Amino acid sequence: MGICIRVRRLRTSRQQAFWSCTALLLVVAWLSLVAFQPFRSLRRLAAVDQAQNADLGLAGPNPAVTEKKKISQPNGNSHIRNDVHPSEEKESTTWRAGGGTLATQRHVLASSTTTYVAPTTRQSRMPTCKYPSPHLQGEKRPHYSKEPPPEGLLIQTLRDLLPGGCWKPQHCSAVNGSIAILIPAHNRRSQLLQLLSYLIPLLQRQQQDFCIFVGNQSESSAMKRFNKGAVVDALFEEAMKRRNWTCVCIHDVDVIPENDHNAYSCPGTRVRNLMSGLSKWSYGLAYPFVFGGCTVTMSEHFRRHNGLTSILWGWGSEDDDHRRRLGWAGLEWERSGKLIGNYFHANHEPAVTNPARFGLVPHAEEYWQKYGLSSLHYSVSRSEVKHLYSAFEFQLPQQDLPQQDLPRPRRQRKQTL
Repeated sequence: MGICIRVRRLRTSRQQAFWSCTALLLVVAWLSLVAFQPFRSLRRLAAVDQAQNADLGLAGPNPAVTEKKKISQPNGNSHIRNDVHPSEEKESTTWRAGGGTLATQRHVLASSTTTYVAPTTRQSRMPTCKYPSPHLQGEKRPHYSKEPPPEGLLIQTLRDLLPGGCWKPQHCSAVNGSIAILIPAHNRRSQLLQLLSYLIPLLQRQQQDFCIFVGNQSESSAMKRFNKGAVVDALFEEAMKRRNWTCVCIHDVDVIPENDHNAYSCPGTRVRNLMSGLSKWSYGLAYPFVFGGCTVTMSEHFRRHNGLTSILWGWGSEDDDHRRRLGWAGLEWERSGKLIGNYFHANHEPAVTNPARFGLVPHAEEYWQKYGLSSLHYSVSRSEVKHLYSAFEFQLPQQDLPQQDLPRPRRQRKQTL
């Protein structure tokens, strides 16, 4: 009997030892998997990186494949091509051949012209930003003051801007490409600073890829009245010299957006007017087809309808002419929704009007293809790349309608008694 009890106890101890060793081995195996998992992830990422570099043609023994191409000048100097992204100014990052390492190149900017460097390979592989942006705040009515905010304070507040009022999201690419903000402003510095203090943060919250261009008319121009259409056309040409913008926005200097859900981006095949209400009209419109304030359009569409008219000297009717050009060019337009398209109007002294506009606009269909971008003549009398924007002052020659294009006077009907 005692022998049987001893045998059972021995069997029990052996079973316990077996299961204890098995559990210990399982714990050791699990710990080894957890410990070596980061090294496996790094090896996997390195393999994917090498494969992507091979697809991009960046792997190989010839490192000259990824070098920046320079254009030689007659005087022996060279410069970097200026048809690239402005936000990579002064410094660019490029992939070296073999191994996918990064090399940084710095370029000295000329004092007379601004040099822009091409977007990096890493940026082209960025994910698209979320739409709508998670940083939107909704309606925010501006606290307008006759005294503009100090420009130094704005520069300090918006110090993340690049020269020329350029900005882009750092961790993603803009949903609808790049946009150039064109602001015609004739002696309106106070309204300009008020607008930029609201517009730039709004564009940043929307995660737009943008630069701001401000145009003024030289006082020595042939006509003293402001030619908004010609200034906008000249701004467009100067902006396109610096980058092939996807979209352009024509923004009046005296209107401030109140809702950041109103997207400053092109809707595609249509032109969009972003203003559905203005504060001076009790957040309505003066008439249903108002087309001023703020308009976004594709760059190719702007060329298609020949820009804005260049024959209206003085305030009035240039926006109506712009709207009618869209129809003649076969383009459609739309307006932002009522809840998000409200703008605040900054009061100012009335501009000098054009008394001849009522005789020219009804006949605009006869000359819209002749006068605009196709007939634009200007010279840049002054340009400056500031922190908040790029400023241009244009010298515009007087441009009158030829005699055959002048509207015929309407015959007056005899009044019958």
